[in-house]
Order: sequence, then structure tokens, then C-alpha cells
Amino acid sequence: MKKNIRKIFLVTLLLISVQLVGLGATSQKVNKKTANKAAPVPVEDQRKMDYYFYEAIRQRQLGNLNEAIDLLTECYYINPRSSAVAYEFAMAYTSIQDTPHAIKFMALASRLDPTNSWYKIGFAELCIKNNDFKTAISVYEDITKNHPDKEDVDYMLASLYKQTGDLKNSISSLNKVEKKFGINETLSFEKYRLYKSLKETKKADAEIDKLIAKFPMEPKYKILRGGIYMDDKEPKKALKIYNEVKASDPNNGMLIMALYEYYKSTGDTVQANSVFEEAFKNQSLVVDEKVGILTQFLSIENQSVTKAEEYFKLLLGMYSDNEALHTYYASFLLMQHRYDAASSELEFLLKVNAQNKEAWLELIKLRLEQENMAEVLAVSDRAIKNMPDESNFYLFKGMALTDKKQYEDALQAYKTGLDKVSEEDTNSVAQLSMQIADVYAQLKKMDDAFTYYEKAYQLNQNNAMLLNNYAYYLSLAGKDLSKAELMSAKTVQAYPDNISFLDTYAWIFFIEGNATLARMYIQQAIDKGGDKSSVVVEHYADILYLNGEKDEALKWWQKAKDLGSDSPTLQQKIETKTYIHEK
Repeated sequence: MKKNIRKIFLVTLLLISVQLVGLGATSQKVNKKTANKAAPVPVEDQRKMDYYFYEAIRQRQLGNLNEAIDLLTECYYINPRSSAVAYEFAMAYTSIQDTPHAIKFMALASRLDPTNSWYKIGFAELCIKNNDFKTAISVYEDITKNHPDKEDVDYMLASLYKQTGDLKNSISSLNKVEKKFGINETLSFEKYRLYKSLKETKKADAEIDKLIAKFPMEPKYKILRGGIYMDDKEPKKALKIYNEVKASDPNNGMLIMALYEYYKSTGDTVQANSVFEEAFKNQSLVVDEKVGILTQFLSIENQSVTKAEEYFKLLLGMYSDNEALHTYYASFLLMQHRYDAASSELEFLLKVNAQNKEAWLELIKLRLEQENMAEVLAVSDRAIKNMPDESNFYLFKGMALTDKKQYEDALQAYKTGLDKVSEEDTNSVAQLSMQIADVYAQLKKMDDAFTYYEKAYQLNQNNAMLLNNYAYYLSLAGKDLSKAELMSAKTVQAYPDNISFLDTYAWIFFIEGNATLARMYIQQAIDKGGDKSSVVVEHYADILYLNGEKDEALKWWQKAKDLGSDSPTLQQKIETKTYIHEK
């Protein structure tokens, strides 16, 4: 009871302190030099306060936040006008994510000691966290008046002005930084974007011109200027500046792309293609630079796949043993769904280097894409033979074995993978644990299944498949239904059109006896295509029965049977025209 009363007093004292500080700052009758000074504290009280204060800091650092707040409350009783105490309160409340109280105390700290820019910055940061950008701007503006040397504050002001739509003041803040430290790329590019947003094109272009003047030997700024000329429909000026760059830096990859775009825009496709071909044949460019140029070529929207294929062949003819190039080509083929050709490239890579983990993974994923689980198993085994310590290969092997219903072998694969993976790799640990749980569920070993589901859940609470499976099996077991409902709700919220997730959510409501919500969500599952699944259809019938629609339930039970359901109780439901719980 004592602590509750103290906390009520604390809030009251805070309000009084804020009012007193406000009076000290605004009243013309109060001496400004003494308005915010705390009254002298008796020596004995000061000693007591020092003990409480430093112990509060220690408790906060240990994570004992309630104890820290109680100790700070004692300090507050002794001296409610201590800026240091107010600041520590703000830090404590920040730690428990109580932003409103943290803001109030940080505001109090900055008012009690207006010369302390650290307090003000802390106050502004909390305001930003609370989406109070107007107050944050006001605080930072006040800091710049007293500390004009703080360039980080100008950067922050520029960002806040931009966020609130005040682009002119954002530019003004960036100009202050530029005046202190000179022209640089980051500032000029940001001002360029801001001027473009304001449709002040000449001022935007001037920012690039300033960079060219400041760094005349840096070609990228001239190439950017050429791009601006192209945007302004001045191709002759663009070509002139491109040729200037070409004279000094003919192998510049950025220039090659710019020239390609130039010739394409003028309709000279032959010359555009020759730009690339010359670059690929250029002996002065190393293979990585050429691959970079090819990457840029492929990034162009509506690019010719045939032409890209020609360029790949050209480079592969020149660098037949280059792993990076073959890897890139394999990815290109996979995007085209040219699986046989991609497989050949990946097998080539593995022949050159059997330790190429990415090539193994791509080959396994290719077989998954082809839904060839026998090959997934075969490739996984080959990968494990060459790289026995890579946990991912055991994951895919387990998946292939699970598909073949070889559950014991799948468990062994998953558990071996779990032994290989580092505990710091929480995503992999969670994934393998979930797979183990799923297999135990298939084997009806539910205690083991729930142990591994919980382990996976503690490591990754955002994996929708994990949440769905864990929730579903909890509902079947009639265990922890409130937790199951929360997990399932999360999946439905994230994937509202997923039939399996909707079915699970409906089934949990069915187990809880909530006929209305069960009917609503199972209907959504049916409407989105669930009528093709024997499991969803049988659940639909069960829920119809719960809602008193017995004739409809019988009809849908029969449909579940026609779809090939292997439910052990389905035939009894049809014969007895009654719902029978599966044990």
C-alpha cells in the first residue's frame, strides 16, 4: 500500500514541479538567474539522497526497474527540483516503455537545467518516438540557438522538417551543415531530391553542378548530369558530357550504362547493343566488372531475354571456369524456369568446387521447384557427403524423407541437423525444431511434439506455419486453447486468404464450443477453395452439425468421403448422422 501512495504523491509532485519551473521561466517578477535553482538541501538529507540516487542507477542497470523507481521517489521527496533525478526517472520509464511518463520527466529535467543539451536531446528523441514531431523540432531549434556547432542536430532537424513536409526548412538545415563542413555528396544528393520534390528544377540541377565543380575528376557526377540532360530532353548536351567522361575513363561501367540508355532513347538499337559488346570484349575490364555491367543490363525493365542470353554466352566463352559467372547464369536460367539448363550449370559448379554451398542449395531448391522429392533426397545426400557440417542439407533431407513417410529416418536427419547448427542461429534451430515437432505429431507422440513446438515458438514467434501447426495440434489435444487461439489469430491476420490457417482458426473455435465464429471462419475457408480438401470439408460438416445444420452436415461428410478422407470416424458420422470426436 505504501508504494502505491508514494507513486500517487510522485505524480502530484511532478505536476507541481512542472508548474513551478514553468512559473520560473515565464514570470517577469522572478529573477531568471535563480528561478530554476533548487533550494539548498540539508547535508544529512543530501547524503541520504546521494545513496538513494546511486543505488537507483545501479538497480536500473541491473534491470530492477521497480526498485529503481522507488529509490528515485525517495530522492524526489528530498529534492523535487533535481534535474539529475528527473533524468534518471525518464531513463527508468523509458526502460519499461512507459513513454508518456518518460517524456514528462525528461521535459522536467531539461527545464530544470536548460543549459544541458543532453537532456534536451533526450526529450526530443522521446517526442519523436511518440510521433510528436512538432515539439521535437521546437526542442532541436532551441538547441541550435545555444549550440550552433552541433551539426548532428542540424541533420536531425532536416530529417524532421522533411518528415513534416517542411521541405524548405529541411534544405535550410542542410545548408547550415554544408556551410560548416563544405560540399559533399550526401548533402547535395539529399538537397537535389528535396528541390525536385519542390519542383525547383534549376536549384536541384545546381546541386549536381556544385559537385562537378568541387570534384572535377570524379566521373559519376558528370554522368549524373548527363542523365539530367536526358530527362530534360537535351540529348546532345548529354552525349557531349558522356564523351568527356569517355575520353578520360572509357571503361567506366556507369558510363557504359548511360551510353546504352542514350542510344536506346534515340532509337539506335544497333549502337546501343554495340556499347555492351565492346565492353564485354574489352580486355581492360576484369570479369567482375563485366558481370556488374551485365547485372545492370538485366535490371532494365522489359529487357530482351534473347540479348541477355547472347551476352552470357559471350562472357562464358571468355571465362569458362569463372564460378561467379556460372552461378549468375544459373540464377538467370532458374528465373526463366529452364530447369535442365540450370541444373547443368549447377552441376558444373559442383564439379569445379564440391564445397560450393550455394550451388548445392540452389540445386536442391530446383528439385523442390520440380516437386521431385526423390532427387531432393539424392542431392541432399550428395551435399552432406561433401559438406557434412552444413545443417541446411539435413533439413532438406528430412523434408524428403517426411514426404516419403519415412518418419524415423526423417527424425534422425532433422536431429543431426539440429546438432550441427549453432545455437546463435535461432532461425535454423526454430525451423529444425518445428520439423521435428511435425514428425512427432505424425507419429502421435504428442508430448515430444509439444516440447519441440514450444522450443521453436520461443525462438521464432512470427513463423506462420509454426504458429498454425502448433495451434492446430493443441486444439486437437484440447490443451491451452487460449494460446492456440492467439497463435492462430496471428496467422489469419497475416494471411487472410490462407485456407489452412482459416481452417485451424475455425477448428479452435469449434473445440471451444464457439459455434458462430467457427461457422464464420470455416465458411471463409470453403469459399476460398477449401471445398477441394477432404480435411477442410469434414471440419465444415462438423461445424455445421454444431450449428444445428444436421442435414447439411451429412451432405458434407459424404463429400469428404468422396474426396478420399482417411478420417477414422468419418464413416461412423455418416452412418449415425452424428458428430463423433476423434480420440
